[in-house]
Amino acid sequence: MSLHLFDRNFDAELAEEAEAARARDAPSAEEIALMLAAARAEGVAEGLEQGRAEGRARSEAEIEARRAAALETMMPQIAAIFAAAAEHRKSLEAEALDFAISLCAQLFPQLLKEEAPVRCEHEIRRAIALALGSPSLTLSMAPETHAEIAPVLAAAARSAGMIREPELIAEPALSVGEMRAEWLNGTAEFSYPAICAGILDALRNARSSLGQTPTPNESMPRV
Repeated sequence: MSLHLFDRNFDAELAEEAEAARARDAPSAEEIALMLAAARAEGVAEGLEQGRAEGRARSEAEIEARRAAALETMMPQIAAIFAAAAEHRKSLEAEALDFAISLCAQLFPQLLKEEAPVRCEHEIRRAIALALGSPSLTLSMAPETHAEIAPVLAAAARSAGMIREPELIAEPALSVGEMRAEWLNGTAEFSYPAICAGILDALRNARSSLGQTPTPNESMPRV
């Protein structure tokens, strides 16, 4: 009886087993076909996405280029619109100033008649209060003002407690609404006509700064 136990080629057997394992692990033709189809689909999807991204980039670039070109084309019209708006605004400002100048020129003469004497008397009484304690006080005013309120002012000075009765002077150079006060270490002046004239001058200067023909100068009348 012969023994064949050690008459085997183990290397060959191992190689066969490995080949069989590889054969078992290797994908079938159907699996390969499916993998190829999936790879193709993935490639197509990636290509489509890349194409869409490139298309969007080109589209955005084209839109931006068209926008820039349109803006460049429209710039002269935009500049003209702003210039027209500025000119319109300047015209409105000029009209408003013209109206204000005309209104003040009409109202101020009446104010000089009605308000100037009242304001002047108020300022004279204020000067009397400031000069309390002074040994002397000289009050100069328009002759019309002097004729109307001199007795009242003298009484007001006495009532306020002045040391001496103030000297009340009718000054022909002063207009109604103007006064001048002098006392020891102090003076005071007031001119309602000058205030009105200053307002008109400021309005006229603002009107002239617009670079257009201003309203003809209207002098403030002396009352």
